[in-house]
Amino acid sequence: MADILSGNRTTMQQHTPENTINIKIAFICFFALSLLIPLSINSQSAQPKWPKGLSIESSIHFGQIIKHTPKLTFEVPSLSPGVDLNFKFQTWGKRPWQELQGYPLLGISFSYFQFGEPDLLGNAVSFVPNLTVFITKKKWFDAHFLVGTGLAFLSQKYDIVENPEYNAIGSNINNTVVFKLGMGFKVTKHFRIVTDGAFTHFSNGSASLPNFGVNIPAISLGVNYIPHPLKAEDYVLHNESKKGKKKLGLSMHLGMAFTESQIAGGPKYPFYISSLAGNFYLNKINRLHLGMAFEFDRAVYDFGRHVFAFENDDEGLKRARRLSVFVGDEFLFGQWGLLLEAGYYLSQNAYLLPLPYYTKLSTRYFLPPIGKPKTKFFLTLMLKSHLFNAEYIGLGLGAVL
Repeated sequence: MADILSGNRTTMQQHTPENTINIKIAFICFFALSLLIPLSINSQSAQPKWPKGLSIESSIHFGQIIKHTPKLTFEVPSLSPGVDLNFKFQTWGKRPWQELQGYPLLGISFSYFQFGEPDLLGNAVSFVPNLTVFITKKKWFDAHFLVGTGLAFLSQKYDIVENPEYNAIGSNINNTVVFKLGMGFKVTKHFRIVTDGAFTHFSNGSASLPNFGVNIPAISLGVNYIPHPLKAEDYVLHNESKKGKKKLGLSMHLGMAFTESQIAGGPKYPFYISSLAGNFYLNKINRLHLGMAFEFDRAVYDFGRHVFAFENDDEGLKRARRLSVFVGDEFLFGQWGLLLEAGYYLSQNAYLLPLPYYTKLSTRYFLPPIGKPKTKFFLTLMLKSHLFNAEYIGLGLGAVL
């Protein structure tokens, strides 16, 4: 085994310089292409066939992987750069919620990150639907935040023989979450300069171990090109009040995820999730949650039995359960909701509990309301984490009363 690993490292060292040059060339070409696309659109004709309100934003990221846990065995490179192309659509008030939310931007981005040494850390290509909401918007300046979640393909993953040093992620297909907070400066009616503080997270939600994840804080600089910007008269004004008739409500949901146990390459175990919360409506587009969540981790139960951590099955079942209280803030965008939660475990003696607290990011799609009083059922995708380590990615079904 030592010979195999030694030989593998030698091979990596032999191919690293050439591969590094190739990656840099690809990186430069990608960013150059992202700049040439809007310029080529602009040079075609006075009236190019480009939908009104649709824009393209190209940006470059200067970031570094953070070593958020000492368990990561690889050396963090000094720079992990990235580039992305974000196709954005400016909402104009077709639905009342768009006006209430300040006419946000809906986007789909394609990005590329170079993590570091190609044969060890590799790179990532991702596809991320996203939403940009304006904090303030003036004639020539705006402050905004962006949130998005999607899929990423990582060229390298942990392998006990071929890549044992890279213990951050155990799968090629992963989830990625992106947060940006920044400013935009209008240069002309067609161009904006955009600068952001960005945070990008890659993980598989413990579906395949290891899953410490890759986290990249970065500073990004970009150019936003709008071939046909909307004019003031294009925006629809519904003059609808944010104040809602409803103040209190109730929500509940059931969900499930699948995770590996403590050993990489092991079987997948179900992770059962449920919650019940009271809702307080701040207005039509924002509501607070206060509730309790119950979870059962089958992987922890089976692992504890295997290592004789429990005196009997009843103790195993009890210590594999987690009861927590949480607070959340949900932002509503028509049929979609974005819920941010922070929770604290009441069952502190739960077996292999990572931390006493957690965070959760959920996206919800609401189905048409049913009955009187109207009940809204929703489908949800959840990402739960303890600090920078994702615990699971789950799917669920719920209802809001």
